[in-house]
Amino acid sequence: MLPARGHGRIRLCHLPAQTMNPLSIANEAEYRVALARVEALMSTAAANTPEGDELDALATQVEAYEAEHFPIAPPDPEAAMMFKEEQSGESPNLVAQGAMAESEVPATPSWRTYEEVAVYLIRKMADELGLSSVDASQLMAGRATSWQLDAKGMCEDDDGFVLIEIRHRSRKINQESAAAIAYRVKDTGARSGIVVSPFGFQSGAQKIAAAENIISMELDADSTVNQFVLRFLGRVMVGISGQQLTISSGVLTPKIG
Repeated sequence: MLPARGHGRIRLCHLPAQTMNPLSIANEAEYRVALARVEALMSTAAANTPEGDELDALATQVEAYEAEHFPIAPPDPEAAMMFKEEQSGESPNLVAQGAMAESEVPATPSWRTYEEVAVYLIRKMADELGLSSVDASQLMAGRATSWQLDAKGMCEDDDGFVLIEIRHRSRKINQESAAAIAYRVKDTGARSGIVVSPFGFQSGAQKIAAAENIISMELDADSTVNQFVLRFLGRVMVGISGQQLTISSGVLTPKIG
């Protein structure tokens, strides 16, 4: 059985707040250096190599810096329509009809659906994790810079918060990416961190996570709120559409009826 309330629960909030460790891009000069290195690695780095790991880590840092300092405004609808007309050679009416048809069925990126499912499941487990609530994506100021958080879990009794990162990746999170996440935990002053991904951490990343109070949750890439498999800390949560979940020997299993 999963431990009952107050007896061996996962006490993510009863860990000391993290201190800073400079692992991110702090200014435009560092950004330009990192961007140049990313461009150089793009043509040479292979997966599961030191260069590939470096590229993953730098790309994560560059994306975070650009999201804060160079936000992209939504395109002007009229300009977008004119551009599409020029590219397709279609008449304005046909272009308008096509745009209307597309707008009727908006596409949801797979990573966005994955984030929503991850947040939903963590909310379901909030009590077991010692969290009073789980807030969705938000911008948060840290000691050195601001961060766009995927989610944030508020600790019970207003005792700080837990940073939640959700990575819809096709391979395990490497050491450099784990270090970048650990920096976010420290810079924001979070008590600890949760990282949700399909494949978990590589061995080097596991060591960083253990040292920096970060736990890994492995959520299958194609999970939905009704059908999913979630693994963490020796537990497994399984959801099957139309069936009720019960707890048995640390594994959540479906109960018919």
